[in-house]
Amino acid sequence: MISLFIMGAGFVAMLPFQQHTWAKLLAGAFEAGLVGGLADWFAVTALFRHPLGIPIPHTALIPRNRGKMTEALVAMVQNNLLNKESIVDKLKEFQAGQRLLEMAEKSLQSAALRTSLKSMVLNWLSKPVDGLWAGLRPQISGYVRSRDWAGILLSFAGRKENLSKLTEGLLDYALEKGTRWVVTDDARRTMGRLAIQAISGLRMNGIMQFAVNAALNYFDEDQIGGAIQQALVIKLRELSIEEHPSRQAVLEAVYGEWARLAGSEETRSLWNSQLASMLGDWIDGDEPLQTLDNLRQNLHAKVRDGELLELHILPLLENAVARLRQDAKLVAAFNNTLQDMTVRILEANHSRIGGLVRENIEKMDNASLISLIEDKAGKDLQWIRVNGAVCGFFLGLLFTSLRLLV
Repeated sequence: MISLFIMGAGFVAMLPFQQHTWAKLLAGAFEAGLVGGLADWFAVTALFRHPLGIPIPHTALIPRNRGKMTEALVAMVQNNLLNKESIVDKLKEFQAGQRLLEMAEKSLQSAALRTSLKSMVLNWLSKPVDGLWAGLRPQISGYVRSRDWAGILLSFAGRKENLSKLTEGLLDYALEKGTRWVVTDDARRTMGRLAIQAISGLRMNGIMQFAVNAALNYFDEDQIGGAIQQALVIKLRELSIEEHPSRQAVLEAVYGEWARLAGSEETRSLWNSQLASMLGDWIDGDEPLQTLDNLRQNLHAKVRDGELLELHILPLLENAVARLRQDAKLVAAFNNTLQDMTVRILEANHSRIGGLVRENIEKMDNASLISLIEDKAGKDLQWIRVNGAVCGFFLGLLFTSLRLLV
């Protein structure tokens, strides 16, 4: 407005001196500057409101075209400034996995983090577990009592590979322990003594009894036990040979018995009832709470003394992060995973960017929107008016000079 005032005042001031050529020249310049300034003032004002409040056609352009401007701005932000392709490209360049690992490594070495983490863990472990367990126990107990534990165990153990490993492992363990005992001197004497006692207790006719007693007087328990020992060792070794028929017969017998048990509803029901009752009664008792509280106290003491965090957990995490950073394949896989997750989230929510822009614009009324634009671009808009007045002034000088010369 200052430029308009200057041009208007200059034009009026030159009117009394029109007999002088210089006054005519300046009057023409000030007149053209005043017209140019007024024209630019009208144009700038027409963007935001009706000039002088008069509803002249094609004025108040921003309020009248607010919907079009909003959609254009939304499209520009969503499709040009923040389009999915450019964001994905930036994510690929960012190497988020590598940066996260670097941040994690620096954070784990930070004394402030260690102190804060220790304080947080100690504060958490200082709280009694009674309330927590009281809230969890009914759910855990109900879950345990409602599960088909027998079915779960039979299903897991009944898988061919699991049953084979379990059965053969138990058989090999029993054979190893049995062989170790059988080959001892104590086992040999024990088996000989038991054999002699068993034979002596048999009831036979007179001649057979006489012959047996004579044989027993000839052989002692060490000799008889040795014979039994040798026979058992041979049999145990046969059972240890993987493809031996005796071993296969034992395994087949076990498999058959397991199949019979697994197919028996009575057995499944009995086992399930006993397992569910045993586990549920244990959970409803006092022992779980005592165990949890003892665990809490032990952890609190170890964290307080620095034994757990500083000597075990944090070094373990540091080593894990260091190994990850050194493994190019794992880092690349981590980067790809983060990028895929981000892209999926972006694709699912990209349309919300435009919605957010539209929502924020629609929250503002016309007066607030115009005030915001004028506040951000007010100086440049003022210069439009000044430039119009100045340009008009010099053009006025030029045109008035030409008129005077002609």
